[in-house]
Amino acid sequence: MGAIANRLSIIFVATAFLVAAAIFAAPQKPQVADPSRGMVLVSASGEVYRGGAAVSEYRRIQGCLPGCKVVVIDAARMPFIARNIDLAQGAGKPGTLTRAGTAVQRMNRAAACGTFIRRYGGECDEYPFASSRQGGVGSRTEEVPAREQRCQGGLLSAQYRSQGIKEGDDFGVLVSNLDAMAKGPYTGTETARERNCGR
Repeated sequence: MGAIANRLSIIFVATAFLVAAAIFAAPQKPQVADPSRGMVLVSASGEVYRGGAAVSEYRRIQGCLPGCKVVVIDAARMPFIARNIDLAQGAGKPGTLTRAGTAVQRMNRAAACGTFIRRYGGECDEYPFASSRQGGVGSRTEEVPAREQRCQGGLLSAQYRSQGIKEGDDFGVLVSNLDAMAKGPYTGTETARERNCGR
């Protein structure tokens, strides 16, 4: 009886070892949840993954190292802000920013939007964000619907909190749902597919 128990014990241990070895030997895909909940992984090439599969509708971030924190701007909800970010990054503005303190944020906002003329009743949007050390003088500015600007402020604050992005921390900026991005500048008409902020 004791010999049988010993053999069964040995077989069990060997089986467990083989299973564990197979798991660790198998290629592990990055797993992420909803980016707005602060669980985002970036591959070595800068591609964002959701559920282990590359999400093609996300832009790649330049300078965002694997594992860096990311904030996501949804073009379906903020098409004109997404357009401004896309154009700014396309013109050489950085895709990876550093969070600034409150005092710097106020100065950046004044420097970028202080003399901005709102022609269609919207608000001034700037990229890099005023809440980043890269913001301020030289930021790309464009008029966007006031609703989008309110959404962006709340969403950035929420993503900073959820991902633990504190003053001095680097983070990447991605635009999702690229097909919903505004095709031209804001002229007083909303084009968002979704009017809620998504929080």
